[in-house]
Amino acid sequence: MITSHLYQSFLAARQSKVLLSACHPSLGVDPLLWLPMTSLECSRFLRWRMGWLPGKPCPCACGLHHTSRHHLIDCLGVAICLGVLSTSLPNPIDFVLNQLPMSRPRNNNKTPFWTCVWPVLCCIMVEMDQICLPDGDFTTSLDEDHGALLLKWLPK
Repeated sequence: MITSHLYQSFLAARQSKVLLSACHPSLGVDPLLWLPMTSLECSRFLRWRMGWLPGKPCPCACGLHHTSRHHLIDCLGVAICLGVLSTSLPNPIDFVLNQLPMSRPRNNNKTPFWTCVWPVLCCIMVEMDQICLPDGDFTTSLDEDHGALLLKWLPK
């Protein structure tokens, strides 16, 4: 009874709270915490989920605006790159992250989707990090095979 009430409260809060709306739609451990990925990839995705990326507003590389979630999504053309609608809720990045499997898939019906989308999403997150932290060292990020650990983990 208490669990049901808490879940209903969570669903109601998801409608009005920006960061809660970006959370995975089902209760449980967010797959970002246990899916195979590098520590840098995990850090970027968790900072995004927690609202810490893009962080403090700074001038965007495009020169038109300061960095914000909304501007970076538009500026980098995230929806087009990921092949999702720009109106995807709560935003194209969280829309894709909310589709991550909650357990290891038994069949390979989603493998083609993740093979196309996951490396692109990882590259987008690197770009955002580079824009938001212009003085950061991204030499290792440039050499990485973005998203390879997750793709190796998926069923063939």
